[in-house]
Amino acid sequence: ILGTFYVHQRRRSEKRLKEGEEFKHNLLTSTAEAIYGLDLDGNCTFCNPACLKILGFESEEELLGQHIHNLIHHTRPNGEPYPANECLIYKAFQDEKGSHVDNEVLWRKDGTSFPVEYWSYPIFRNNKTIGSVVAFLDITERKQVEEELHETRAQLDIAIESIADGFALFDGEDRFVFANSAYRESHKELGDTELPGMKFEEIVRHLASKGFYGNTPQEKEEFIEKRLDSFRS
Repeated sequence: ILGTFYVHQRRRSEKRLKEGEEFKHNLLTSTAEAIYGLDLDGNCTFCNPACLKILGFESEEELLGQHIHNLIHHTRPNGEPYPANECLIYKAFQDEKGSHVDNEVLWRKDGTSFPVEYWSYPIFRNNKTIGSVVAFLDITERKQVEEELHETRAQLDIAIESIADGFALFDGEDRFVFANSAYRESHKELGDTELPGMKFEEIVRHLASKGFYGNTPQEKEEFIEKRLDSFRS
């Protein structure tokens, strides 16, 4: 009877283990996010299809057991070597805390690189660190959009700066965004006031506190209200 009980217990344990492995497999294969695991030596322990596809590998055998840093993370964006002991991915199990980076690159099998955003988290077993799991995204398109927006903003700044009249831009919440030199010149009372992010009313009240806009509190408040009404209209 006791032997039969142990057999059933073992079978249940094996079933739960198999179900757990199947769940992990289904999770890794169904996600579009690239994921791989590392042991304490920095060698690959598992990887999903998205990881292989993004990196240009055909099978997981090309990654399993390989020192991942030397394979795909060996060089910085500027072309300088990236020592493994400085790798923030490895910091996850070295320092036992997660890391998140979006200003580095990974290298494909064919030798080309791509901008990447990655997260690295330590893996624990019995309260001991046994490695880390890394998830990453190819952010090439995002970087291209950011560069285009930056270029558009630069062109807009040049255009606004060329306007002979004073020009100041406030967002939908009345917060100061930027102004051209002509605006600053015609509003010298602003001095070195840090404007970005300040609401129009905050700017006006700040200037009033410095002695502008009337002598008495009542005069200042009346002037402030007039400026606000004019601004909102």
